[in-house]
Amino acid sequence: MSFPYKNPISAAQLSGPESVTRNITQGVGFSVLTIGGYMEVWSISDLRLTLTAATYPSQIQYSGNTIPINFNKGSGAVFSPDYVTLNSDNISSGRRRLGMQARVQETDTVYQYTISNYEQLWDALSGLTGISAITQTDYQTVVNNRSAAGRAFISAWTGSTVEGIDNVTHQDARWRIFYGSDVQITGGTYYSGITTLDLYNSTGGTVSITGFTGFVTGGTYNNVSGTLTLNNSDGSSFQVTGFTSGVASPLTVSDGTTSVPNVSGLTFSGATVINNGSGNVTVVITGVTSGSSGTSGSSGTSGTDGSSGSSGTSGSSGSSGSSGTSGCSGVDGTDGTSGSSGTSGSSGSDGSSGSSGTSGSSGSSGTSGRTRTSTCTRTS
Repeated sequence: MSFPYKNPISAAQLSGPESVTRNITQGVGFSVLTIGGYMEVWSISDLRLTLTAATYPSQIQYSGNTIPINFNKGSGAVFSPDYVTLNSDNISSGRRRLGMQARVQETDTVYQYTISNYEQLWDALSGLTGISAITQTDYQTVVNNRSAAGRAFISAWTGSTVEGIDNVTHQDARWRIFYGSDVQITGGTYYSGITTLDLYNSTGGTVSITGFTGFVTGGTYNNVSGTLTLNNSDGSSFQVTGFTSGVASPLTVSDGTTSVPNVSGLTFSGATVINNGSGNVTVVITGVTSGSSGTSGSSGTSGTDGSSGSSGTSGSSGSSGSSGTSGCSGVDGTDGTSGSSGTSGSSGSDGSSGSSGTSGSSGSSGTSGRTRTSTCTRTS
């Protein structure tokens, strides 16, 4: 069945457009306060929805929702369902409208609001009856979540996924990057086993290129001429033309340390390019040999010698022997005997060895006792 689109109308109507006098510097409104069209927002978070309230049931009226929809959250009871209210055109709710665009300052990118299977979701609602059926008036359409079809339809409107954010792909995104009306290459994969190059474009399509005589080792894309030059392993190259260019986000290339912004072309040599989706690719460098090992470092300097041990103390000198007693004079007697020699002083004990020191010298011998010679005078 055909989709029941209508030019929108609301209960509050103007008899003519509003304007300002020519010398007034202010405008008549802000783009983000309109329904659909082109808007300018600051960050990715402005594209998202927060659908919570303090109590339920409640119409979600949250100031943080820059581009809100008209959504009521029920209590979960049978007679308190969730429901989304569409404007009379049936393709808009709140300030969101299918096909609208929003430029995000944070990413310098234009995104388009898309529900790609919208007609199929709408057709699933058409056969509903009873409390699950949609409710329509001249000014609005209300869809509740009492049926699987209703829940799927509401889920599409409450989704706020953004292409390239949190690994969301182009096909799965509610907000898709707007590349313009021209078709652009967003990635590609080369299958060496079947020598086929698949190029992915901005519409989600795939162009397959065959007939390679070798495998692709690299390539260069000239964004001025719109020509892709691919290099073969056999030394030959070929060109792919016919690309069209539109307004796209500038490319920044980084090795983790240095970043180069506004890159308009890339050249890969000895590499394989893998498409990761969402405009991201992985470049695998092949055929790179390991570098030679570095030379060994020089030997460290020798440690300094330990200090010598202190010398041992000298032994104390032995004490001198006592002098012998003098012999008494005999009267006409025999000569007195010579006094005995004094005993030698005992040797001093050796000094104890210092740690790693030299041995102490032996104590000097005591002096010998003096011999006293008596002289006896003999008289007749």
